[in-house]
Amino acid sequence: LCIDDLLSVVRAFAARLDTLEEDLQPNQSTMSLASSTWTAASFPVPPASWLAEVSLARLQLAVVCRRLRNHGLMLRRLLERVSEAGMDRRLTGYMRDMGDDVEVALEDAGHLIDRCGALASAYESAIRREADSQRRQSKDALTLEQEKQNRHAQRLNDTLFVLTTATTLFAPVQFLAGVYGMNFAVDGDPTIPELKWEYGYLYFWILVIVYLIASSAMAVGVFRRLRIQQKLPPRNGFSSSWTEEGERPRLHGRPFGDREEFTDATYQVLPG
Repeated sequence: LCIDDLLSVVRAFAARLDTLEEDLQPNQSTMSLASSTWTAASFPVPPASWLAEVSLARLQLAVVCRRLRNHGLMLRRLLERVSEAGMDRRLTGYMRDMGDDVEVALEDAGHLIDRCGALASAYESAIRREADSQRRQSKDALTLEQEKQNRHAQRLNDTLFVLTTATTLFAPVQFLAGVYGMNFAVDGDPTIPELKWEYGYLYFWILVIVYLIASSAMAVGVFRRLRIQQKLPPRNGFSSSWTEEGERPRLHGRPFGDREEFTDATYQVLPG
């Protein structure tokens, strides 16, 4: 390729890298149209072919750089011979201009190679961000599912608690109803003495109502106490196990389990 063709190739690579960079990072207009709270994870990461194209462009630019260096070296040698031969100054100036163009193109190609490396690094960072975002979403979904299961288990426990409490409360009432509902009689006279009382039926209902009120109040108190204990943080109870920080529990300002050094001063009797 001649020098003009190499310059065109460098400009074409620059335009192509601009397009690839736009595919990786949307421009400000796209970001404003998409959402006011734009994040990198809001747009999909380009496929692996995008990275392959960037790597191929980097290799091809390296080839272009080698050819530009060869052309620059050839122009310098030719310029030296032309200067020694004393040819026309216009030819010398033209060759110097061509050498300057080659140097500029070589510098641009070097910048494009660095740009390819930066784009590859940005692509890897985008892949990592997307993977982190997916992990966070999976973790959040798992947390929500666990919270849902915990709420369902809590509702089931509350239902079982209510049913168990109701069964426990009404068991004595059923026992009393079963006892006083037995129809044992001798010559038509009931054998249960309470059935002969004038106000026996009223006494029975008074006993049942008082029992239900007292037992219900006790059950509500126990239920509220259990709920309060569930909401309170765990107490720092006395335990012989090691704490999370690796320290043993303390008793009277010193670690529990340490032996106390007894000296003669320990047994001194205070005066008066």
